Amino acid sequence: MRTSSRHYECIILFFVCMVLGCISVCAGRIWIPPIETAGAVYGVFNPDYFSNQYTDLILNLRLPRTVMVLVVGAALSGCGVTLQAVYRNPLVSPYILGISSGSAFGAALAILFTGDIFITTICAFFGGLLVASITWGIDRFTTVIAGMAIGTLCGSLTALIKWIADPFTVMPFITFWLLGSFSRVSLGEVGLVLPLFFVAIILLYLMRWQLNILAYGEETANMLGQDTRLLKTLFIITTTIIIAVSVALCGVIGWIGLVIPHICRMVTGNDHILLLPFSLVGGAIYLLLVDLAIRTIIPGEMPIGIVTGLIGTPFFVFVIWRARGI
Repeated sequence: MRTSSRHYECIILFFVCMVLGCISVCAGRIWIPPIETAGAVYGVFNPDYFSNQYTDLILNLRLPRTVMVLVVGAALSGCGVTLQAVYRNPLVSPYILGISSGSAFGAALAILFTGDIFITTICAFFGGLLVASITWGIDRFTTVIAGMAIGTLCGSLTALIKWIADPFTVMPFITFWLLGSFSRVSLGEVGLVLPLFFVAIILLYLMRWQLNILAYGEETANMLGQDTRLLKTLFIITTTIIIAVSVALCGVIGWIGLVIPHICRMVTGNDHILLLPFSLVGGAIYLLLVDLAIRTIIPGEMPIGIVTGLIGTPFFVFVIWRARGI
């Protein structure tokens, strides 16, 4: 009965997320009435419908940005839950493990030489996968320290790329992009990567019960007839793809994979059948609220990675403090 009520709570949270998404499309420096927003979106499916003065603003800026914020927030939070189960360490996240930094290094390298979005995504994927493969074989109790060390190394290599890059064109672009921002997201990019995000998220959702098995350790999983190496490889590749695409499009947006799963775990416990969907919806809502604050409250276009870092770093310290009972 309790589990059933939690499912209903998650569904309600999902509808809250959708309402906030609609508000996000309307909100900004200029408030657009919902009827005008609906008319602009309807015009996409009915070319004969008369477009209004807000059509370009909504279709080229606000709608793709809102969709991408929701999807990236959900995906990064889901990656955090997945990696915490795979590594059996609650302090693990894509940012802490250094996977985000590895992807950023690969993407920065591609931007330096090409700037093509496809090549950038591929390089980001292999950079993140390389870091994940290095941390995979390390003892789970020292994973956090190893991830931070590798992340720092990747950060230094990325800084070296910025030093080599053209100081008037490439370097400013890499610097702003690394801080994390959705301001450059286009409708074409959303249509290109949305299917990939959906497939990866659905795969994690359908396999969430196997995260419970991995969380109990390899011996228990093997006793239940599960191929732990295959499962871990599948989960790590899936999360790395998500992180790579996110980094290639929006830069490094850290701490979501740590903050949201821990908050959701206070509600659902450690059952990943509930924890994963709650984290997916919670991550989308969290990042959308941060983006809304940036667009409506904070002056200028502050990179979203700065805000998530200001929130996530103190939360990380709190999690360590709470785990040690200091």
